Amino acid sequence: MNGAAYRPGGLIARFPLDEPTGTPISAFGAVEDLTGNEFQARFFQNADARVTFARPSLVGDGGTSVNFTGSPNAYIQVSNLVHLPTVSLSLWFRAEGDGGILNRDPMFSSNDTFYGLDISAGALRWRVGGETVIETEPGAIQNGMIYT
Repeated sequence: MNGAAYRPGGLIARFPLDEPTGTPISAFGAVEDLTGNEFQARFFQNADARVTFARPSLVGDGGTSVNFTGSPNAYIQVSNLVHLPTVSLSLWFRAEGDGGILNRDPMFSSNDTFYGLDISAGALRWRVGGETVIETEPGAIQNGMIYT
């Protein structure tokens, strides 16, 4: 049923990442899609990487956030997300060093990344097909700062 309610031309998925303490790891449906499009997602972690729930909100609104440490081994996997020719992305994050923010890997190959957003040497990079296509100045992204 993943994505069964998707409506072309609208918002595809919205994951607020405000899950409470006790949220199950590795169970599809643990990450809620608020659009009603029924995309399911799950958290992943291993011994070197952790997902921590119910962290203080980055914006001080009394809500909570999810903290990922040990990237790339703490992440979210979205099941059956539609593939579109154009993509628009909105996110906010607090930088804590170099690492991946998001990526879309090929399903059956580890040789390349379809697209991804990461931080390297303090530069925010958008990569497509393994090549950097947009990059900020090195050092533009500072640890501990919030970016929207």
